[in-house]
Amino acid sequence: MSYPPEQTSPSAPKASSVAGWTPVPEGRSTEIIRKNFKDELVHNVKYLDRKLFTMKFLPGKVTTLTSNEATVARIINAVKAECHEEIALIEELSCAKSVSEVKFYPPMTAIFASIEKACAEVSPQTRQYYRSFVSKDKELLRWEDPLLPNILEARGKPDFALAEVSPPEDGVLTTHLDPKSVLWRHCSAFIEVKGSASDLPITRDEKAIKDTLAQGADYARILFHARPFQLYVYGIFFCGDRWCLGYFDRRGAIIAAPVTLFKDHKLVDTEFRNFVKMIIRFTWEITPEELGHDPSMVLLEGHGHHSQTPPRFLVAIDDSVQVRTFGLPMWTSQSMLGRGTAVWHAVDVSSGLPVILKYAWRSQGRLAESAIYEKISSAFKEAGEPLPKGMASFKSGGDAQLEGGTLTVRALRKLPEFTKDIQPDAVLHRVVLNDFGKSLWKYSSGEELMDAMYTAVSAHQDLYKRGFLHRDVSAGNILIRVHTVYHPANPEKSLEERFEMEDLPITEGFLTDLELASYPVADPASKEAGETMTGTVAFMATELLKAAVAGKTITRTAAHDLESFCWVFIYSLYLRALRDAPKGQKRTALQREYRQIFAAISCGELLEKRYVSLPSDQDQFLENIDCLRAHLDDLQETTLGICLNTCWYLIKGFQPTRSTRPLPPMAPGATDNAQVMFGSSTKGEHQNVLLAFSTPERTRKRKRGDSGTDVGRERAA
Repeated sequence: MSYPPEQTSPSAPKASSVAGWTPVPEGRSTEIIRKNFKDELVHNVKYLDRKLFTMKFLPGKVTTLTSNEATVARIINAVKAECHEEIALIEELSCAKSVSEVKFYPPMTAIFASIEKACAEVSPQTRQYYRSFVSKDKELLRWEDPLLPNILEARGKPDFALAEVSPPEDGVLTTHLDPKSVLWRHCSAFIEVKGSASDLPITRDEKAIKDTLAQGADYARILFHARPFQLYVYGIFFCGDRWCLGYFDRRGAIIAAPVTLFKDHKLVDTEFRNFVKMIIRFTWEITPEELGHDPSMVLLEGHGHHSQTPPRFLVAIDDSVQVRTFGLPMWTSQSMLGRGTAVWHAVDVSSGLPVILKYAWRSQGRLAESAIYEKISSAFKEAGEPLPKGMASFKSGGDAQLEGGTLTVRALRKLPEFTKDIQPDAVLHRVVLNDFGKSLWKYSSGEELMDAMYTAVSAHQDLYKRGFLHRDVSAGNILIRVHTVYHPANPEKSLEERFEMEDLPITEGFLTDLELASYPVADPASKEAGETMTGTVAFMATELLKAAVAGKTITRTAAHDLESFCWVFIYSLYLRALRDAPKGQKRTALQREYRQIFAAISCGELLEKRYVSLPSDQDQFLENIDCLRAHLDDLQETTLGICLNTCWYLIKGFQPTRSTRPLPPMAPGATDNAQVMFGSSTKGEHQNVLLAFSTPERTRKRKRGDSGTDVGRERAA
């Protein structure tokens, strides 16, 4: 069954979607990954006058410190007196033909400390915020990834990170900060240092992106991941004797004109004054909202960005719905350009019931996800049928607001000359779901994982029959429904509010994230075009991936989503195996095998890995998942092993090939669970995938004549 031609899948996917779900390929440096940013940033960078930039993008509130020129003069004189040797060293280094950026770190660190000390002596009462530019010369910033905590390596570091610091017990200095304790989520901005002015992130060629700019975009990407409520990120580029300010958001970057600190080997006083004022504003007086924090996300009392435990937030969805988040997100995107999706466990303030909060940037031309949920509800209501059990239950949602209007990238950039080329604009959208779930790879048993996949595929089938195609089946969009017991805060016992999660007696998985779903329309010609790509690349059907690399547009079918279900299942098995396997040769082999299938920095590379993982030699392609199969054998997970083999055969059958050939003999136990043909990507029916995820108990019910789809939703009152 093909989907209507008007709901085809455009080509040219963004590479950022690959970064969101795939690990760094083994042996590949971050420099290679940053080359990918250059393609993304072309035509998405604006260069402008420095004065205009600082006036519009860093307005700052009037304070008694930087707005008082006499006070600023006293601070600058104190810094010059204390750091005259460091200032001279920076000038000397900037004149050298070839010098390592590392040599700039000590004098810059001394200048930053001197600025803070002078501010504390001159006007300590004006300090509103505690931040410090921390040098991470020899240490990487720690990376908290909700997918693979304590498994993924740290991802690089800026030369100086603007770290949030807990207020000192005595005085106003941040000297108590231990650089080793700084996490990525503690940081809100960065400084990148280069030895030469030629490394400035500025070029006159619109099609050329400097390495320095790509590096800054990479840091912005990581900060967006670590702080999902960040609307934009600032970066300072200090190159030789020049510096400039950068601004990064979900639609690109804006770079200010550079400032020269030295002329004829002498410090330019006016420009040094501006630099000092900039450092003061970043560390001393700029509000979190001016630094890019979403003003609608309010830190709960007793929580701060500087804490070692993840902070909690109060989020106002509309006039009637407010939620409080818990801990780290269940998942958050690692892309800079794109939707920037993040998903949290949360509690509804008014009812105390558990909910899921989704936070993402949608394209202005695409129907809002909350509206798609409403369309689905209406379609099933008109048909006199209940909503699918394997689909999330919508509670509330809508676009975020800013100063009386919709919060968009254009609204944040403010100036028309920096927004006219944004096509389409990005709108911040939030959705609250009534369901509460855990990630697929946190399954309690193999049967639980398979049942969760079964109910999700069943829901997909029901939606498809009503004209809806999900088009973004991924490991983050399928959850295992759980029973939850809410415990309110108990101040007398120093206990915060919390949830206890228990598995349901009858397992259900459920689909979420219908933002990219296609839907029936009365007049196809009136439907607006969406973005240039739909779906999470790491799980996209190979046929779609192949079309995207070739720059072609093809019709989306249910078979494409069904192939994605199989990739999601295998991905979840690998994540669980990597989490549970002890360190040693077996875990190393598992990680290598996992990377050989999923690790890529571009759509083309991922496509090549598909070709290698699924060779034409039908007798040997199971060898590419041997480590995972052996791991399941060691755990005596026979049912999961059979399902793994079956899904691998199904994926092979989904692959676009020139000829159609029967499947080779299957592994023991998988024979009855797959009926597709090699090269038959258009014949991937839901029933084949449902059979793959049928547990022995479900199979027995089917043979007795039961429907096999009567999984009950049991939730706490």
